Amino acid sequence: MHSDAWTAGIKVEERRLQEYLAKKDHSAVLRSAAESKSHTLAPTPTSICEDDCLHFGDSLMLRNEFTEGLLQADADDTVKVVDGSRSDVVGASLSTGTLVLNCPRTVFTISRAVDGLEDDPFVHYGQAIRIGSSSLLCDNAMYLHATASEGDGVGTVCAYPRATPRTHWRIVAPGAAEGSVVSLKGPLRFENIATAQYLRSDSTVHINSYGCEWRVFADGAVPDAKESLWTFVDSRWAEEKVQVAQQQQREDMRRARDAATNATAGETRVVARASVAQGSPDAGDLLRNPVALANHELRVLEREVQEADYAVLARVFPLLRSGMHVVRKTRRMCLVIDVERTGVLPSRTFEGILGNVGIRLKAEFQKLTNLFETEPQSSLVRYTRFFDLMGNPMPKVRETVVSDAYSKLEALATAGLVEVRDLQRNWNPMCHPDVQQGKIAEAEAVQDFFQQWDVCAADGTVSWAEFLDYYQDVSMAVESNEHFIELVRRGWRLDEVPSEGAWR
Repeated sequence: MHSDAWTAGIKVEERRLQEYLAKKDHSAVLRSAAESKSHTLAPTPTSICEDDCLHFGDSLMLRNEFTEGLLQADADDTVKVVDGSRSDVVGASLSTGTLVLNCPRTVFTISRAVDGLEDDPFVHYGQAIRIGSSSLLCDNAMYLHATASEGDGVGTVCAYPRATPRTHWRIVAPGAAEGSVVSLKGPLRFENIATAQYLRSDSTVHINSYGCEWRVFADGAVPDAKESLWTFVDSRWAEEKVQVAQQQQREDMRRARDAATNATAGETRVVARASVAQGSPDAGDLLRNPVALANHELRVLEREVQEADYAVLARVFPLLRSGMHVVRKTRRMCLVIDVERTGVLPSRTFEGILGNVGIRLKAEFQKLTNLFETEPQSSLVRYTRFFDLMGNPMPKVRETVVSDAYSKLEALATAGLVEVRDLQRNWNPMCHPDVQQGKIAEAEAVQDFFQQWDVCAADGTVSWAEFLDYYQDVSMAVESNEHFIELVRRGWRLDEVPSEGAWR
């Protein structure tokens, strides 16, 4: 039996690797977002409330007490909302994140939800309000909207382009009398009037077009935790946070320089810390610039990775992603040998499979064995865990576009049953990266594509599970959400939709 210490060590290594891979993906997504969505990250003025009271028309930011992040909207990360008779209306996802910047993503405006008392400029506790996203974020006015809780008691909150009753909120605070003017000095709670749910955020990761952030949701439970506490902040708060961080960095650098000056030859760790401090990016830039923060965190993690067993995966994973179907071919070979579907293979067998797709590790393979062996010195590796760390299961934003593709095939197929011939008729080989780069001809791409399918049904139908399984493997080979979505959309010509609602 393996020891508890060994098991705990493996779990720690997995968490660190997952963090590294997530940060790496997050950094790539943010770099892309900074270019394509620069207008959503541009500085935006906020209201300055000298009287510390909330007024209608105020444009402010909301900071969650639990995540310590600002409420943020992503107009490109869509959420389908069913609201009464209207179905499939699209809203924008919400999250909280580490960004300390007043910009269109983070600035929200308070407006009246019902007519009356127009002469009173103040917002009162218990009064119906709407919380609208910045007009600079997208063309349409959007308001915070809550759905009813589902089976787990958690409802969805998004920015919604229609002013329905579920966009009505009221502000409550411990000890505050209903009807009194809302004070900006303390934490507040936001209750959706239609659903009786509170606006919350926690540490559950939400992946959107800006990378990895924290989810925002609605919950009807008694709001006794920090997840439901929010504070209004303005641009002065953001500036102060930056100044405090910069001052702290200057103090740290001064102490590091003094320590380095006084260090003896044996105090190498102190000198090393001083060197790192001197080369650190500006602390204020890390708070204001999401790309700078992502790149900095990635560099720190990469230094740690180089010293760990899982450094080998930082080399193996890019090799597996060198082709659209390399991951799928590798995993299918594992499944062919693992007839009993135990998820385990002899280490030498797994080494041979990797070698078959051109990955020869030699001495480094022992590090791979250390990470995935079922127990110390067992010579058995759990290959399923290896693929899980590559990105299994796929993010929701990717599964959505795959579902759209299958829906189109169902609409085009006879009696709605997707068959192999439907794939043959409709797949566009121009989506294949090697075709786009001129490495292979379209005919070769078509042949490569159809070699990836093992249809189980005798009548040749391709189930949703089989379709999703194929794209799960492709997803592991494509690091960028944006690139994966484009690959699927181009592959099935999703931009050629004849009319809204034609697919399921």
